[in-house]
Amino acid sequence: MRSAFAKLSRATEHFDIFASSLQEYRDSEAIRFVVRTRNDPLNSQQVIIETVARVNPAPPSERWGLMVGDVLTNLRGALDHALFGHILARHPGLTEAQQKKIQFPVIDDQSKWSAQAATYVNPADPWADQAVWAEIDAVQPFHSPVPHDHQLFLLHKLVNLDKHRGIHVVAHRAAATLDRSYMTLTELPNGGQPLVDGAVLAKKTVPRPLPGMGTVTAEGQGGTAYHEVLVVPGYTHIQLDALETMRALVAATGGFLDTLKVAGC
Repeated sequence: MRSAFAKLSRATEHFDIFASSLQEYRDSEAIRFVVRTRNDPLNSQQVIIETVARVNPAPPSERWGLMVGDVLTNLRGALDHALFGHILARHPGLTEAQQKKIQFPVIDDQSKWSAQAATYVNPADPWADQAVWAEIDAVQPFHSPVPHDHQLFLLHKLVNLDKHRGIHVVAHRAAATLDRSYMTLTELPNGGQPLVDGAVLAKKTVPRPLPGMGTVTAEGQGGTAYHEVLVVPGYTHIQLDALETMRALVAATGGFLDTLKVAGC
């Protein structure tokens, strides 16, 4: 398990670097939000209030994506190293061809699990200890009510996507409101889209004050929020909070390695 935990340690280091870079960018206030007013071109009796994003410089999406890729690669490697080391300790005479077949299984369809068992716990020559295999079985995505939301499946999917497409980390608009109570979202054009400089996050119209009744004040109206999400170019099915997803995957992998160690891996 030494090499497996070394991989986990490396993944944790990459995650810490990613989290620090993310926080440094946030603290730089490269992304700001301003509230402005303008005349309604369609109704002279109304004034438009808008929340607008100011983004400069743009988030280093590709660089963050490379950091995420390093985390994912080492997490997946930790699982593979755990199983490989366990099997090789029990069967040091495995051929090179047999060793190449050893890969930590990630199965979302229960009907395909028997093929894995036939390889790793064949009664005639079981590669893996039954207690260890029971823990590997228990963590499989096919046991989950929603297999594709399972953390192990998510790790497997992200690793494969990163190999062929590359993952970017993009700042996305999450919420905006022009209500002083912060409770009511007046309008959120193109919600959930990447933040770019000049993007209008929220908009509402208010009656133009009568002469002598003052002006519309834009300051202090409502609030805004954004978060960074994982985006795979050309693949629309993955949009997850980057920081929380990676933190959860690191924690889940570490917990499972501990379980395998107790089981005798």
